[in-house]
Amino acid sequence: QMLQNAPTGRNLILLWIGDLFQEASDKGAMSDYQLTQMFENLKKLRGSLDSFVKELTRVSPISYVQLVQLMIDCAMILTAPALTYTIGVQQTGRESWTVYFWPAFGSMLVSLFYQGGMRLITVMERPFGSDLDDLDSVLL
Repeated sequence: QMLQNAPTGRNLILLWIGDLFQEASDKGAMSDYQLTQMFENLKKLRGSLDSFVKELTRVSPISYVQLVQLMIDCAMILTAPALTYTIGVQQTGRESWTVYFWPAFGSMLVSLFYQGGMRLITVMERPFGSDLDDLDSVLL
């Protein structure tokens, strides 16, 4: 019951294991040297677990995300003129409505691809968040 009410169950388990080692030492089943070594190993294990949890909850710097978003926005702004030049009247010799349709359609398609990729990156930045499309950390 204490394990369910504890804010961090892993530290409570490590405390329980340390208490078991202390009881074994008090009963004479372990020497003081062995007890010291076990406590040192438990301390290293706790540090490793804390480092692992910090690594799992680490997010990329906001400046990197903003830089990628800025590059995608610049690419989207330049897509329409680039497609207009490629499909334009001077290149193809056509003067119909398709000269205006295809650059607009191509810009929408490229924008959908890049902005969808950026959304996927931001969703994967915190996979265990509280949104509907996030993973449930309880299932791990």
